[in-house]
Amino acid sequence: MVTIGLTPEVDEINKRLMRKFGFDTEKDMALFAFAYAIKENILCETVTNKGTKWGTSSFEDIDYEKILQICYPDTKMDDPLLYFVELMHAGIRQINNLVSREPDLMISDLLPKE
Repeated sequence: MVTIGLTPEVDEINKRLMRKFGFDTEKDMALFAFAYAIKENILCETVTNKGTKWGTSSFEDIDYEKILQICYPDTKMDDPLLYFVELMHAGIRQINNLVSREPDLMISDLLPKE
């Protein structure tokens, strides 16, 4: 089975953000961070030392490969799963940076403005 993981540091950050923003699961917070990274056009970060967090079967309802193809049509991805995980990490770190600067930040502040 293929697995998806976060580094220990990012895993702890993700847990804190999950509690702060009221997500039900760590996976939901990580997926929000993935979407946020795409929305903000955040560059992927190289991820090493990631542990095992979820099996890919946990993400069967999300076609991350298709999402990546649509959002990054000119990017060659040898490993879309790795790109997915790298974007999750980048999004989690960026959201954490924003919260560090603005502790009262609300999840709505991270959503697109109309």
